[in-house]
Amino acid sequence: MDFFSSFPGRGGAELRRMIEDDEPFALTGVVVAEVLQGLTRESASIEHYLAQWDMLEPRGLRPTERRLGSTERDEEKELP
Repeated sequence: MDFFSSFPGRGGAELRRMIEDDEPFALTGVVVAEVLQGLTRESASIEHYLAQWDMLEPRGLRPTERRLGSTERDEEKELP
């Protein structure tokens, strides 16, 4: 969302530079979902804008990701 701000921070400014310099980059579905969820106006035009770039999606969860997820759930159960 920083990118769409009138006064973007370093991350937004760097993304703008990458776009202007035609540098390759990709988005993930979770990033696009977060951006679209946070919009209050111009959602159709921004959705069209975001559709210009490649989307990276995981092909499945690796054992490490499953283990980390279960560890976090277990830790939450232990909280008072």
